[in-house]
This record gives sequence, C-alpha cells and structure tokens, in this order.
Amino acid sequence: MFDFVSSINRDITEGIADAVQRSLGRGELGGIFDAIASTAAHQFFMLPYYFALFHQNRERHYCLGLRGATAASLAKTT
Repeated sequence: MFDFVSSINRDITEGIADAVQRSLGRGELGGIFDAIASTAAHQFFMLPYYFALFHQNRERHYCLGLRGATAASLAKTT
C-alpha cells in the first residue's frame, strides 16, 4: 500500500511541478496560483497518511525494545 500511495504522490507532484514550469515559461501568473491550489488540495488528501506515519513512528522505540534491538544496531543495518 505504501508503494502505491508513494507512486501516486510522486506522479501528482511531478505533474504540479511541470505545470508550474510551463506557467513560468509562458509568464502566466494564473497557472502558478492554480498550482498552489492543487498543492494545497494534494496535501489535504495526504493528511491521513502523514497522521498514520506520525503515530506509527512515535512508538518505534517500543518496537525496538521488544525485539531486543537498539537504535544504534538498527542504524547499522539500514
């Protein structure tokens, strides 16, 4: 599921960046405002994923303790 959402997020971000570049190339300010609105809407729809990531990572140190791992040993493996 993470890979799916990440690929959608990447594609949307690339599309918005391309639209901004085209608008800047033509000297149109309207396209930039459209891109800002699109970015705000995109981030609004990503909020549940940010919320889940925050809450899952908040208790990561408990998971490490349960496995008998330390943060230093995890850093060595990644």
